[in-house]
Amino acid sequence: MSVTAALRFIERLASDLRLQQSVREVTPRGDLAAIAAVASRAGFELDATDLQEAFVIDWKLRRRFYAALPDSGAGRRPDRAPKPGSPSR
Repeated sequence: MSVTAALRFIERLASDLRLQQSVREVTPRGDLAAIAAVASRAGFELDATDLQEAFVIDWKLRRRFYAALPDSGAGRRPDRAPKPGSPSR
């Protein structure tokens, strides 16, 4: 089993509509083992623990990516939006 395979699965999931639908069908159970079974049927060798570790890595990478974005006003990140009543930047 492999965390790398789980990261690849997460990446593929972002663009593969059929795979997304398969995950949606098992997601109400909230069972990572069921999602791992979907991944396995799609050719990814991983288990629920691999998925859990990959999710942590994926979110850390996303957080770093978004934290590095410039604050551009119109595309202002929600965590940096001005408070109501304060002047715009």
